[in-house]
Amino acid sequence: MAGAELRACQRLVRGGNPTGLGEPLVATVDRCFAPSPSPPRHAAREGYTMATYVVTRVRKEWSADHSHHHIEGVCTADGEHYNRREVVGSIAAGDHWITRAGGCTATITTLSLCPRLGCLAAPYIKTKPTSTALDNLENLPEC
Repeated sequence: MAGAELRACQRLVRGGNPTGLGEPLVATVDRCFAPSPSPPRHAAREGYTMATYVVTRVRKEWSADHSHHHIEGVCTADGEHYNRREVVGSIAAGDHWITRAGGCTATITTLSLCPRLGCLAAPYIKTKPTSTALDNLENLPEC
Protein backbone atom coordinates (compact mmCIF):
# COMPACT_ATOMS: atom_id res chain seq x y z
CA MET A 1 0.00 0.00 0.00
CA ALA A 2 1.50 3.28 -1.08
CA GLY A 3 1.92 5.74 1.74
CA ALA A 4 0.96 3.22 4.41
CA GLU A 5 3.09 3.19 7.51
CA LEU A 6 4.83 -0.13 8.06
CA ARG A 7 4.78 -1.40 11.63
CA ALA A 8 6.69 -4.11 13.39
CA CYS A 9 4.77 -6.06 16.00
CA GLN A 10 5.98 -8.35 18.72
CA ARG A 11 4.44 -10.26 21.59
CA LEU A 12 6.14 -9.54 24.88
CA VAL A 13 5.83 -11.95 27.77
CA ARG A 14 7.24 -10.83 31.10
CA GLY A 15 6.92 -13.00 34.15
CA GLY A 16 8.11 -13.29 37.67
CA ASN A 17 7.09 -13.93 41.20
CA PRO A 18 8.25 -11.10 43.45
CA THR A 19 6.55 -12.54 46.54
CA GLY A 20 7.62 -16.16 46.09
CA LEU A 21 4.08 -17.25 46.94
CA GLY A 22 1.67 -18.99 44.58
CA GLU A 23 1.83 -18.99 40.80
CA PRO A 24 4.20 -16.65 38.94
CA LEU A 25 2.67 -13.47 37.57
CA VAL A 26 2.74 -13.30 33.78
CA ALA A 27 1.95 -10.33 31.57
CA THR A 28 1.51 -10.72 27.83
CA VAL A 29 1.43 -7.57 25.77
CA ASP A 30 1.18 -7.19 22.01
CA ARG A 31 3.09 -4.08 21.00
CA CYS A 32 3.46 -2.54 17.58
CA PHE A 33 6.16 -0.02 16.82
CA ALA A 34 6.61 2.33 13.93
CA PRO A 35 9.97 1.91 12.20
CA SER A 36 12.87 3.48 14.08
CA PRO A 37 13.55 7.07 13.13
CA SER A 38 16.50 8.10 11.03
CA PRO A 39 19.78 8.62 12.81
CA PRO A 40 19.70 11.82 14.85
CA ARG A 41 20.29 15.14 13.18
CA HIS A 42 21.59 13.76 9.92
CA ALA A 43 19.89 12.28 6.91
CA ALA A 44 20.89 9.01 5.28
CA ARG A 45 22.77 9.99 2.16
CA GLU A 46 25.19 8.54 -0.32
CA GLY A 47 28.72 8.60 1.02
CA TYR A 48 27.59 9.01 4.65
CA THR A 49 30.25 7.88 7.11
CA MET A 50 28.95 6.30 10.29
CA ALA A 51 29.51 8.43 13.36
CA THR A 52 30.69 7.77 16.89
CA TYR A 53 28.81 9.58 19.64
CA VAL A 54 30.44 10.07 23.05
CA VAL A 55 27.91 10.21 25.89
CA THR A 56 29.00 11.93 29.10
CA ARG A 57 25.65 12.56 30.85
CA VAL A 58 22.11 11.13 31.01
CA ARG A 59 18.63 12.55 31.50
CA LYS A 60 16.25 10.47 33.63
CA GLU A 61 12.49 10.40 34.11
CA TRP A 62 10.06 8.51 36.35
CA SER A 63 8.66 5.22 35.08
CA ALA A 64 4.91 5.12 34.40
CA ASP A 65 4.24 3.54 37.81
CA HIS A 66 6.74 5.84 39.60
CA SER A 67 8.66 2.83 40.96
CA HIS A 68 12.02 3.77 39.44
CA HIS A 69 13.83 6.21 37.18
CA HIS A 70 14.36 5.51 33.48
CA ILE A 71 16.97 6.84 31.17
CA GLU A 72 14.97 9.31 29.05
CA GLY A 73 17.92 10.27 26.90
CA VAL A 74 21.60 11.08 26.81
CA CYS A 75 23.80 14.12 26.35
CA THR A 76 26.96 13.96 24.29
CA ALA A 77 30.31 15.58 25.01
CA ASP A 78 29.31 18.57 22.83
CA GLY A 79 26.14 19.13 24.92
CA GLU A 80 23.56 17.77 22.44
CA HIS A 81 20.60 15.84 23.88
CA TYR A 82 19.22 12.68 22.19
CA ASN A 83 16.24 10.70 23.46
CA ARG A 84 16.29 6.88 23.70
CA ARG A 85 14.44 6.39 20.42
CA GLU A 86 16.94 8.60 18.56
CA VAL A 87 19.87 6.65 20.02
CA VAL A 88 18.29 3.29 19.14
CA GLY A 89 17.56 4.48 15.57
CA SER A 90 21.12 5.71 15.19
CA ILE A 91 22.59 2.43 16.44
CA ALA A 92 20.31 0.52 14.04
CA ALA A 93 21.65 2.71 11.22
CA GLY A 94 25.20 1.68 12.12
CA ASP A 95 26.42 4.53 14.31
CA HIS A 96 28.52 3.76 17.38
CA TRP A 97 27.53 5.15 20.81
CA ILE A 98 29.85 4.99 23.80
CA THR A 99 30.01 6.40 27.30
CA ARG A 100 33.14 8.07 28.60
CA ALA A 101 33.80 8.75 32.28
CA GLY A 102 36.83 8.57 34.54
CA GLY A 103 39.09 7.62 31.62
CA CYS A 104 36.96 4.55 30.83
CA THR A 105 34.57 3.83 27.97
CA ALA A 106 31.68 1.42 27.46
CA THR A 107 29.59 0.64 24.38
CA ILE A 108 25.89 1.52 24.46
CA THR A 109 23.59 -1.26 23.24
CA THR A 110 19.84 -1.51 22.75
CA LEU A 111 17.13 -3.46 24.55
CA SER A 112 13.55 -3.94 23.44
CA LEU A 113 12.30 -3.08 26.96
CA CYS A 114 13.49 -1.62 30.23
CA PRO A 115 15.25 -4.40 32.17
CA ARG A 116 13.12 -3.76 35.29
CA LEU A 117 10.59 -6.60 35.75
CA GLY A 118 7.10 -5.50 34.78
CA CYS A 119 8.26 -2.28 33.12
CA LEU A 120 7.29 -1.90 29.47
CA ALA A 121 9.23 1.26 28.55
CA ALA A 122 10.53 0.76 25.02
CA PRO A 123 12.94 0.97 23.37
CA TYR A 124 15.69 1.08 25.96
CA ILE A 125 19.47 1.53 26.04
CA LYS A 126 22.17 0.17 28.33
CA THR A 127 25.89 -0.40 28.67
CA LYS A 128 27.57 -3.70 29.37
CA PRO A 129 29.03 -3.66 32.88
CA THR A 130 32.81 -3.26 32.84
CA SER A 131 35.50 -3.36 35.48
CA THR A 132 34.42 0.09 36.69
CA ALA A 133 30.99 1.52 37.38
CA LEU A 134 32.07 5.00 36.29
CA ASP A 135 31.23 4.45 32.61
CA ASN A 136 27.92 2.61 33.15
CA LEU A 137 25.07 4.55 31.59
CA GLU A 138 22.94 4.49 34.75
CA ASN A 139 25.79 6.01 36.79
CA LEU A 140 26.63 8.99 34.58
CA PRO A 141 25.81 12.46 35.93
CA GLU A 142 22.53 14.13 34.93
CA CYS A 143 22.39 16.56 32.03
